[in-house]
Amino acid sequence: MRHTMIFAKGAALLGPARRDETPCNDETPCNDETPCPIHSAFFAEWVGNQGLLLKGWFSILLFVFIVAALQARAQNQTPANVPAPPPLVDTADVWHDPATGLMWTRKDDHSKAMDWSQAKSYCSNLRQDGYADWRLPEIQELGSLFDSGSTDYYHGLGMRIPYHIKGQIQLSSYSAIWSNTVGKSSDQALFFAFDQNRQISYKMTHTMGLHALCVRRSGQ
Repeated sequence: MRHTMIFAKGAALLGPARRDETPCNDETPCNDETPCPIHSAFFAEWVGNQGLLLKGWFSILLFVFIVAALQARAQNQTPANVPAPPPLVDTADVWHDPATGLMWTRKDDHSKAMDWSQAKSYCSNLRQDGYADWRLPEIQELGSLFDSGSTDYYHGLGMRIPYHIKGQIQLSSYSAIWSNTVGKSSDQALFFAFDQNRQISYKMTHTMGLHALCVRRSGQ
């Protein structure tokens, strides 16, 4: 009992125990009566920084969204001062094929038969309806003209022979048209026979019954 009383008196002399007297700063100690303010201040500063960061990201996303919306709107609008392209007009000399977008001359060279080099030169030098970019067609382009439902006739070997081509295009004898496509060998080119719906490889130097029909890309 005596020892207990001595311990209690000693504790009273020392005063109440403090949990933490380590100063939070130069002026304010942290103890039971004065809580340390440093943690709450740090948390408030952190929250403020996060808010500024979120505002920054929101502003960037809003800007990107507005720019994308303006670009999409501009692409869907036709400027009022840009005139619409004039419609393609077929004439007595040229015909536009709406299925392929190609423009063709209404007739072949209508001269004596020519070899491949002559046919190619004929088209590259042609000036028709104000256009100067005519060329010898590829074999697939010639094949796109074949139409079994459109029939005309040429006269050859004392006979009246039918051929089939759309666009009311007029062909000379034998209805055989040179293409710009290489044939079975380097010295041959393909021609298209509109009376048979066939493509045939032939020596470029031969002329028998072969002609040039010229083409260009319409809208250019």
